[in-house]
Amino acid sequence: SGIESGGTRVSAQRRYTNQKVGEMVYKAETEQNDYRLDQKVNVFFSPDKYVVGLRINVYLWNSLVLLLSSAMLLCVLNIVLSLQLRPSGRAADR
Repeated sequence: SGIESGGTRVSAQRRYTNQKVGEMVYKAETEQNDYRLDQKVNVFFSPDKYVVGLRINVYLWNSLVLLLSSAMLLCVLNIVLSLQLRPSGRAADR
């Protein structure tokens, strides 16, 4: 079973495997398992992040980042809209 590409049969796994991503995963796994390192390595697929020396669960960290960035953007939007909707001119003085 496979996909025909240019007259030759190529397996789906070979066609859709990204070599660069595979190399990044291999490098990250190697660094994570390196016993010579004194501190934990924060690789992109790790279940925990180390921020300022504290171990934080990735899901908690991502949730905090999403909530804080959303709150900040909503505050900025509120300020921009309140400035745009502020009455101006002589009618505002009455």
